Amino acid sequence: MNKRISFIINTTSNEAEYFDLLFESLNRNLTTKEHEIIVFVDNNDNNKITKILNKWKSKFSDLNVIYNPLNIPIGYQRNINILVEKAKYNIVSYLQSDMYICKNYDVNVVKHLVPGVIISGIRIEPPLHPESDDKIIKNFGLIPSEFNFNEFEDFCETIKDCEITNNFWSIPFTLYKDDWLSIGGHDTAFRRSSEDADILNRWTLKNIKFIQSKCAYVYHFSCVSSRGKEWFKKENVSRRLRQEKAQNIELRRLIYKWGEIKGYPKRNIYKYNISASIKNITDNYNLLYDISIFFNKIYVENEDIKTDIVKMLESRDEEDGKIFIPGEMISIDKKIWEDKYKKYFRNIEYFDIIQVGKNNDEIIIEFDMNNLKKKEQVNFIQQINDIIHHSTENNSDYEYDIFKIKVKSKINHIMDNLIVKNPPLDFELIKEKL
Repeated sequence: MNKRISFIINTTSNEAEYFDLLFESLNRNLTTKEHEIIVFVDNNDNNKITKILNKWKSKFSDLNVIYNPLNIPIGYQRNINILVEKAKYNIVSYLQSDMYICKNYDVNVVKHLVPGVIISGIRIEPPLHPESDDKIIKNFGLIPSEFNFNEFEDFCETIKDCEITNNFWSIPFTLYKDDWLSIGGHDTAFRRSSEDADILNRWTLKNIKFIQSKCAYVYHFSCVSSRGKEWFKKENVSRRLRQEKAQNIELRRLIYKWGEIKGYPKRNIYKYNISASIKNITDNYNLLYDISIFFNKIYVENEDIKTDIVKMLESRDEEDGKIFIPGEMISIDKKIWEDKYKKYFRNIEYFDIIQVGKNNDEIIIEFDMNNLKKKEQVNFIQQINDIIHHSTENNSDYEYDIFKIKVKSKINHIMDNLIVKNPPLDFELIKEKL
């Protein structure tokens, strides 16, 4: 094989046996061991992962590991950014630590690859989630000790068709390094989820094309690797609820950034800076929390109200005064987060969103929270970005139901979201060649 690939792998807590199985597949199914393999270790299984890497290092001529020196994970979003930046070769291929690749994966995954195109492999998963067009449901085992190597590899050979592709993106993916770096990689504002929808939007803005190749397959153990075989049982419900809360927080960040609830990538590419001037806000905090993500700024009547609202909004994104940290089902004290770790992530600050008075903004919608009682009115707010796009003009005033809208400058700010600028790291990563 002439094309060398940098395979990048991020590790996750409690997945050491899956990680070992991934290396088994790399050893069995790559056409050459001369590809670069870079592993990021960012969890509490450092010793186990290092032992596995030492076990396999004699099989691969270019195996590297990066360690995070902090006491908490900096998150797989940041990890992937670092792995791509450190990659030696122009072609980068991302694999999760709970995947097993098919025969000749390295050759197959680049068959349709050119700059400006991202190739996704097709996941084969056990029957744990509903079927979808982007994956195949077939059970070859729920845990590594049950996995049937030969049956999986033979199955992939029978369904392989390297001439057929789909227009779809998912993990695992392979791309040219510049196509990642040109948009700044993952946005670290998304610490637990939604980063995939965000980067998909930004690649769409850059006119990147997506191809899912029907000759590059992986077996993905899915949620079993991170949650265990019995994650769905009643005694584990608290963990699922915490995960759902964290995912809802990330979804709110996604809507705030892109302005709507529509499926991703955005079908219509536009985003307007819309401010809200709201009266009688203090008795309607629950509803305010729900609608706040649809406005760039919210103007309130005085500083005391601003302070109360900021505290309320922040508390809803916390867990008993603690902060969900990236990549883990745990949270840490808010003061520790503020003092030590928050600086490593791009943050959306409620203190900047909530303002006092009313400014001369591009678009302002005014209403009284006491009158916001109907489902149709809430729906109007949820669709305000679309409404501004399709139904308003510059230098115009509008009224609908309880809302007064002033459009001074109708400016599409969608391209502001194209390139993300994450805060720099102020510590040295530990990089070793194994």
